[in-house]
Amino acid sequence: MLSRIAQWLDSRWGLSEGARAFFDAPVPAPSSWARSFGPLIVVLFVIEALTGIGLAAYYAPSTTDAWASVNFIQNHVVLGWLVRGVHRYGASALVIAGGLHVLGALWSRDYRAPRELAWISSLLVLQLLVVTSHFGYLL
Repeated sequence: MLSRIAQWLDSRWGLSEGARAFFDAPVPAPSSWARSFGPLIVVLFVIEALTGIGLAAYYAPSTTDAWASVNFIQNHVVLGWLVRGVHRYGASALVIAGGLHVLGALWSRDYRAPRELAWISSLLVLQLLVVTSHFGYLL
């Protein structure tokens, strides 16, 4: 049943052709570890989103209840200490990976045409990462 729905959607929107073109695209030469920071950032962002949703289910952002809710997550929620730890260290890893990604792009001179818009957007995303991580540390 799901495959029929997927085929129907694909016949209307043609998503499989775009996905096939995306996943079959060759890796630009030279391939190196520096080119793996982009996918790493995506994976870390997904981990941060999932653990953040899990923590938001129990966190109370008020001045009277914040510490008690963190204590409850840490000591009483099943694997709450693990979710909180993964979220905490994942945020730091995300900022570090973003910085290394920007430094790698700078090193390979990706700020030149025709990639200058990608360079500007990566700088803006890095600033957004730093600001949101700072707000998260304050919580």
